[in-house]
Amino acid sequence: MAACLGSIFAGRMGHDLDGVQNRLGVLFFMLFYLGLLSMSSLPVWRDEQALYAHERRAGAYSDGAYFCAVVLCDLLLVRMLPPLSFAVVTYRWIGLKTVGEHVLYVFAACLVSRG
Repeated sequence: MAACLGSIFAGRMGHDLDGVQNRLGVLFFMLFYLGLLSMSSLPVWRDEQALYAHERRAGAYSDGAYFCAVVLCDLLLVRMLPPLSFAVVTYRWIGLKTVGEHVLYVFAACLVSRG
């Protein structure tokens, strides 16, 4: 999706009213897409809670092991990796701001912390 979005808006970000509207549209689409992407894992928590309670009572694993697995799989792979890769792929390609590396890091942090 990042490559598709980048190819659509590559080179179309001028410094006029159309460029501002394109930038706002791209930012809205990014946040909307990533928000919908993160909502796909909401039903998993409900089903996961029952499975966790059953396996915890059976002694399959400890709370620490479950916590580490959830942090690694859900937080890093589902919540942080897609927005970071989305930001790295699209940021310069659509020409949001080309001055300073720190701006890319702030942009990526905003996408990660969007919700």
